[in-house]
Amino acid sequence: MKNKILGIVGVAWGGGILFRHFTVNQGYTNPDYQAGINFAAIFGAAMLVVGLYTFFKKS
Repeated sequence: MKNKILGIVGVAWGGGILFRHFTVNQGYTNPDYQAGINFAAIFGAAMLVVGLYTFFKKS
């Protein structure tokens, strides 16, 4: 049951990060700031994938 809850948290958090990444205008010119935003999107995608795997994994 703990893995299901953590999977749901990972899906919600990762999905929220990706939703914000694709819906907010990112017109920043500082390359360091843009690199941080891109890394956050990669991290959110990884959380989403791992959360889905954890949620649907047979125990």
